[in-house]
Amino acid sequence: MRPVLLQKLKVKVRQQPSPNLEEPPEDVGRPSQNLEHWHRGNRVIVPCMDKTEVQEELLKEYKPPQMSLQYKPLDDSNTAMNHQNYKKRMHSFLYTEEQAEDQVVSRLSVRGTITLSVTLDDPQFGMKMAPLGELFCAVSVPYTLTPDTPEGWVLRRSVQSAFIAPVSSDNQSHKVYEAIILRDATSENKMHLQLSKRCCSDLKLQRNETYEMEVQFHLNRLKFCEMHKAIDFLPDTERVLPDFRNCIVPVNEIEYPKLNAKQHAAIDFIVGDSDGRGVAPLLIYGPFGTGKTFTLATAAKELVRQPHTRVLICTLTNR
Repeated sequence: MRPVLLQKLKVKVRQQPSPNLEEPPEDVGRPSQNLEHWHRGNRVIVPCMDKTEVQEELLKEYKPPQMSLQYKPLDDSNTAMNHQNYKKRMHSFLYTEEQAEDQVVSRLSVRGTITLSVTLDDPQFGMKMAPLGELFCAVSVPYTLTPDTPEGWVLRRSVQSAFIAPVSSDNQSHKVYEAIILRDATSENKMHLQLSKRCCSDLKLQRNETYEMEVQFHLNRLKFCEMHKAIDFLPDTERVLPDFRNCIVPVNEIEYPKLNAKQHAAIDFIVGDSDGRGVAPLLIYGPFGTGKTFTLATAAKELVRQPHTRVLICTLTNR
């Protein structure tokens, strides 16, 4: 039966704020797409987060894409991956991913007026007190920071701190200060920063005062450096890039009524009998809520039932 009248609607659903809760004043930042990107080549960065000697060596060994002599965008992009070019191509993929994430993070950079305080009090995360000599500030960003947005996803996975400096008339503040992002005090469009004692002292910042500041968020590059190192540590590429002519698809006869067809196929591949022959690695991917974690948990429980089987689970955290 066809409808006589049809009207398509788009709605946004969100929780209604409680009238009993007093909203803290927000410092509205202005998004700036033409800001000069701060880095060690054009600014003196005053850190607040210590790095180990190993971490410093990794950052020196694997430089950012724009400074790396290894990275050539689109180089050999149409060439099939093989044992000879595997490591080179994987390094290139990581540089491309880092560039893409960096572009997303750069969209969060803002200029605007911030108000400093020694306490934060919010129903979402409770009360916080700044350590002696340090201060808090709130930064509003023009993007939604939920996990299902590019900005929110990258922020949670790849960003731990921001750089902050006062806005000068000639835009030449050569010294910028690292500030910690308070992750548990991040909402949909606002973040709170903890300014270091050195930052507050050098800039003579005072509580309850307002200042014109520029804030730039930067990737924590260590995860990319660690993955580059893992690629270089590969003794050979036979397991990660096997010859499919010598591999088989494992066979499993057990039924799992709670799994859908694709989940069942993944379980069969993981726990099935390979008859001693080679099996290629299995990649499971998909959007939120498609049952990836449930499938892997089911596979792990099935595997530990098999004698002489050990399972190593390595994972990232969502926090």
